[in-house]
Amino acid sequence: MASGYHTRQRETQRDRILRLLLSAKGQWVPLWQIVPLAAQYSARLHELRHHDGYLIENKTEIDPKSGQRHSWFRIPTTPDEPTPPPAPPQSESPFQRSHAKDLEREAPLFTGRVR
Repeated sequence: MASGYHTRQRETQRDRILRLLLSAKGQWVPLWQIVPLAAQYSARLHELRHHDGYLIENKTEIDPKSGQRHSWFRIPTTPDEPTPPPAPPQSESPFQRSHAKDLEREAPLFTGRVR
């Protein structure tokens, strides 16, 4: 049988991190459990947040005795309740709309309209 391109057969680093966070069912997962899953765990978390729309919370604490920083991550919902994707940015703020109207009055050349 000739080898060819197949749909995604291997689990990606992002998949492994997501599976770990979802399996924790809202509990905090220490960074030391995430690091072995992805060499660039920060980039994978960014992708999960910004490309896939997951709400991933994080917290850090500094150990007062050793001064070491410890980090944890979680998805605060369960797999049965997927996190909705982030809301798209608003097209214009009220300030932008009023500013655009000022520009139209002051510079009709750029709006394609003539007074």
